Amino acid sequence: SLQKQWLDVGPSPRETYQEMADTFFGMIRPIFDEVKAHYDEIRATFSTNAEAKQTLIDQLRAFLADEVEASHAGWKAATDKVLALQTQWKEVGFAGKEHNEDLWQTFRGLADVFFEKKQLFYDAQKAANNENKDKKVALIEKAEAIQDSTDWRKTSEAMIALQNEWKAVGACSPGDEQKLWRRFRKAQDTFFKA
Repeated sequence: SLQKQWLDVGPSPRETYQEMADTFFGMIRPIFDEVKAHYDEIRATFSTNAEAKQTLIDQLRAFLADEVEASHAGWKAATDKVLALQTQWKEVGFAGKEHNEDLWQTFRGLADVFFEKKQLFYDAQKAANNENKDKKVALIEKAEAIQDSTDWRKTSEAMIALQNEWKAVGACSPGDEQKLWRRFRKAQDTFFKA
């Protein structure tokens, strides 16, 4: 703004112009040098930030190469690690126009692969839980069908066999597990109390 005003003021005497110009621009030049140094310093952090982001990408890639323990706890621990890497990513500054977007796409793509694997695990768990639920409902229906029987020996053996089958069937979702167990136990108790 001051430079524009300097130029807009108009001509000055030749004999004093050079001295005034040197004084004026001598005062402005250090300011521009500070501004340039500031932006040079910011640009220098771009390469440091790019290296830090590449390190995070390498860590995520190495993490994806390892198998996650096939359990809820295993996936929870793995998710915590990936989320920690994402938090670190956010803390690293801008890596410059030429690198930042490419680095982000790579990092995001790797994180997406992780979360897709996690989703496949939980989809398989859900399918197994539903299958186990169906098996347990069938066992409950068998127990309820014979709970009022008075053929004590044969029905006792059948109830014990149903208990063993129940134990052999894997777990279903926690909410369903308790409801189904109470219903199964009720049929068992009805018979054995009689």
